[in-house]
Amino acid sequence: MRHAFLALALLLLHSFAGPTPAAAQSCDPIHQDLRAVGLLDLGAPIDYLAVQGPYAYVSAEIGAADLHVVDLSDPAHPVLGAGIDAGSAAEHPVIEGRYLYLPAGTEGLVVIDLGDPADPVVRGSATPPDGYTYCVDVCGDHAYVADSGDGFHVFDVSDPDQPLLVASLYDLFTVDIEVVGDHAYVATGDEVVVVLSLIHI
Repeated sequence: MRHAFLALALLLLHSFAGPTPAAAQSCDPIHQDLRAVGLLDLGAPIDYLAVQGPYAYVSAEIGAADLHVVDLSDPAHPVLGAGIDAGSAAEHPVIEGRYLYLPAGTEGLVVIDLGDPADPVVRGSATPPDGYTYCVDVCGDHAYVADSGDGFHVFDVSDPDQPLLVASLYDLFTVDIEVVGDHAYVATGDEVVVVLSLIHI
């Protein structure tokens, strides 16, 4: 959901019962006090974010940039850092290893190098056959992309500068993708989950 202003709040879980041994700790929210400990107002709607280590990568149009780094080293005082023109995310970006994969709508699949996490760099991009990248999941050297909600495509991203289309399946209305092991689980817009084998890719 887009918000008119900040969409980045850091939360702290504090047990009502006080400290407990690690083996006895529970993640049950009924027994926790959930409160915000940090807030950063970006002054612009935020589409999505992805987090790796002490950095969040936020999709929001601020000036000429639409992907921004937020330093979370001090959770109580998040700091806005570098911004780049990478293409607005159509759906949630995915981080795999040192790269962020951005499903950037008409800009296609954009690969962003996080080698210097405070200073991301666009490495390469590829546009699916129908011209619109809706969502993505990544496993190893392959990115699995939904194209315009009407096609499922696989890109070899072993060379981040030149993603290469290696397989396609058309007429599959795709709203979300999850890759686990040798299978892709595809949620469609007509109440169906399709399981695809990836063994031969």
